[in-house]
Amino acid sequence: MADLQEVQGGGIRDIRQVDPEGFTLITTDDRVFRIALPPGVVGPMGPKGDTGPRGEAGEMGSPGADGRDGRDGMNGNDGRNGVSVDFAQVLKDGSLALMLSTGDVINAGKVVGPEGPQGAPGRPGVPGPAGEDGRTIHSFAGAPDGAVGEAGDYAIDHSNWRIYGPKSGIGWGGGQDLLAGRQNNLDAQIRSFSGGPGKGGRFFGMGAPSVGIAAGSGGGNGNLQPILQNDVAVPANTPQTVAVDLQGDAMVVDLWAQAAQGTLFVEVAVSKGNGTDTGYSSVYEVQMGVQPPALTFTPSVTATGGLQLAVSSDVALTTLRGRVLLL
Repeated sequence: MADLQEVQGGGIRDIRQVDPEGFTLITTDDRVFRIALPPGVVGPMGPKGDTGPRGEAGEMGSPGADGRDGRDGMNGNDGRNGVSVDFAQVLKDGSLALMLSTGDVINAGKVVGPEGPQGAPGRPGVPGPAGEDGRTIHSFAGAPDGAVGEAGDYAIDHSNWRIYGPKSGIGWGGGQDLLAGRQNNLDAQIRSFSGGPGKGGRFFGMGAPSVGIAAGSGGGNGNLQPILQNDVAVPANTPQTVAVDLQGDAMVVDLWAQAAQGTLFVEVAVSKGNGTDTGYSSVYEVQMGVQPPALTFTPSVTATGGLQLAVSSDVALTTLRGRVLLL
């Protein structure tokens, strides 16, 4: 490559820079001269230019080939045992209680809402068939009259305390004692309850006088006062005093209570303890009719320390009869 100082009588045809370290001169007579440039000093970085506009999206490439199947993974750990419901119940407040197989009890919340308003009454139903005629309990002072009553009826002999029935096409049949086999004779009752004559005890119809029945050494004190007359009507829920023993501490009372729907015969033993403590026990009872009355007995101690018994009924009584067997 010729030295630039040797160039004479010719012109420069071309200048080329092929690298950053210099450039090349080509003269008109085809001589080439290499001109070296000293390294330049790096200047400070200029400010960042604005972002250019976004280029257009290129065309979608063709789908790639499917990859190879991956290897099977390792087996996972066993899961925990599940929990089941062993018992479920809806509580009174409408919430659902669940008993789990683990023994835990959880409240699942309300499942029953409040009661809705009452609906309108439904239409009346078709009348049912007529029922059979009801049975009647008749009352007699002595054996029942065969001309009275229908088949299936019962009869009470309140003088001798016997029950007859049910009546059939051939009559009333034989009666059964209401006093569980005890004789209804006065002297026999005294012997039965007192152990024999002179052993104490009293027997008489309610309202009947006690005079003429001697007091025994083992009991009665002569102050026997059955005050309820036989064959009296008693209003519902109205206590009636039926027997009083002014100085005694025990008595047995028979009652025959008749209401419109049924009759109840009951024997009650009454006693008192220390102070004003009292008690009673129903020895036995016989229920008759569709709905016999329910009697409530109230024993109490009198002002003089004696014993008395009051009785009331849940329904009105058409007749109440009775007697004191023992004081």
